Amino acid sequence: MYRGKTVPALEGKYVFGDYVSGRLFALETRDGKAVQNSIIAEGVGQISAFGTDQSNELYICDHGSGKILEAGQAIAALSGSATD
Repeated sequence: MYRGKTVPALEGKYVFGDYVSGRLFALETRDGKAVQNSIIAEGVGQISAFGTDQSNELYICDHGSGKILEAGQAIAALSGSATD
């Protein structure tokens, strides 16, 4: 669940990715049930893992490039904006 400050629109949403398509998703829940699943970025890479720093900002491990990406920057760069 996203608890960072960089992308306020993702606060409280579950963020997950697809290794094959490189898509990054955000799942909104209400009362423990999924209410909306959205693609928030495409072309992220081969998403293999996620992590957070001491400020709860989200990082994405790209297996294909061997890079660790800061999620807020990746979302903004790949989607044109950091979710509406």
